[in-house]
Amino acid sequence: MAREIKLAKIADYMGGQVEQLLRATVFTTDRRLKKSSPVDLGRFRIGWQIGENASNSTPPPQVTTEEKRHRQKGTTTLQDRKS
Repeated sequence: MAREIKLAKIADYMGGQVEQLLRATVFTTDRRLKKSSPVDLGRFRIGWQIGENASNSTPPPQVTTEEKRHRQKGTTTLQDRKS
């Protein structure tokens, strides 16, 4: 049976429906975006954040191409040994 909504309440009802649809869309998009993000060092995938009119402008630490290569191989660099 169809739900009966008074004409005066239709705006409130529709607002709630739009809110539910928007939340579901945002969370579904977030999940798909994270799943399809490539993983090199893991920072790209975990860097996605959900927020309303907000941004996080903290830059990631700089990693050289040589350091990336060594991390992928599991070897250490001279810089790693110094720390």
